[in-house]
Amino acid sequence: MSIRETRYTQNALSRDADLAKKRLVTGNLNLAIVKQGATIFTSLESGIRGLIEAIESCRSSLRGAAVADRVLGKAAALLCVYAEFSSVYACVISKPAAEVLKRSSISFQYDELVQNILNAHETDICPFESLVLGIDSPEEALLVLKRRLSGDVSRSAC
Repeated sequence: MSIRETRYTQNALSRDADLAKKRLVTGNLNLAIVKQGATIFTSLESGIRGLIEAIESCRSSLRGAAVADRVLGKAAALLCVYAEFSSVYACVISKPAAEVLKRSSISFQYDELVQNILNAHETDICPFESLVLGIDSPEEALLVLKRRLSGDVSRSAC
């Protein structure tokens, strides 16, 4: 790849990241995914449901896309690695999520860095985060999270 092609690719990726962030904020969404200037997936679902739905319905198109998410914990970060996103923006990101993205060389931006993502009552760590505490494999995380969601009758989100 020539220097000019590399620069074009970097600019296109940056535009996708900016557009995903803009879609998230202006659309009052919880998740926005953009690739090559087109919005390929959005969700109003809170928690990780939107990311899992995106992976299940758009898997092959996610590679290289930019994602913007309201809250990104380790569980969501592992899903971002699984989906092979090129960049991630989060309004709020946890330290474990930032570590996962750094290790995977996925560029990311955020507005607020927190120690952990908490449950809805802010009394303990989010149940989905608890599930992946000892998991570093994106594939294993996806399986564990999908299993939890399929058995989650209350549909409670973090």
